[in-house]
Amino acid sequence: MRFNFSGLQGIYNQAINDNEKTLAFQLNNGNGRFVFMMFFDDTDDSKDKLFIFLRNINFLVKLKMYGSHRQGTFDVYINEYIQEKIIEELQLNGNHGNFNFEDFLIELNTQIPATYNRANRIQTIRQIWNNLDNDFTNELVDEAERIILKGIVHLPEGKSPREKTLRKAYTYIDANPDDISELLESLKERNITLSWTDNPDLEISFADALMRIN
Repeated sequence: MRFNFSGLQGIYNQAINDNEKTLAFQLNNGNGRFVFMMFFDDTDDSKDKLFIFLRNINFLVKLKMYGSHRQGTFDVYINEYIQEKIIEELQLNGNHGNFNFEDFLIELNTQIPATYNRANRIQTIRQIWNNLDNDFTNELVDEAERIILKGIVHLPEGKSPREKTLRKAYTYIDANPDDISELLESLKERNITLSWTDNPDLEISFADALMRIN
């Protein structure tokens, strides 16, 4: 079936206007816990895809989005297999009673927030990161094996930090989500990126990273 998640329009437009490249938020419906994720960086293969992580059953739904997102068109095609997975997430019993899948999607669509919160986004990703399969996490970050913060790098003029590099901060820096948001905002404003390693002897602290920026 085809469905338009039109409720994404507000939060999508806010992210684009704010130059945010990552969205993540959780919707609770019945017994189901649905984590919506979108990634907008031009270097992401996942651009123009909607990811919904079903937390009860640890299953990731990947949906290609069609239409003019700015105008509120987020058409996706949901096959029978995905429908059954979503119903499984809802923990419905037997023949599902009077459950109507399209009515459920309409209700879920109305729950989508109109705006996002940077700190909540980071907290949401942290909560599910270890439950995501390696292939997917490798899509989201550069050099997934390098997760130890080594330092900062000032980029040459005209070159911007890659979201896939900055995104590691969400899960691999032990700091308050609000502080992480401020860090990433400062990096983007000053055209600085983070450097990562797999050598624990080279690790620097979050405080050290801030000092090197300032």
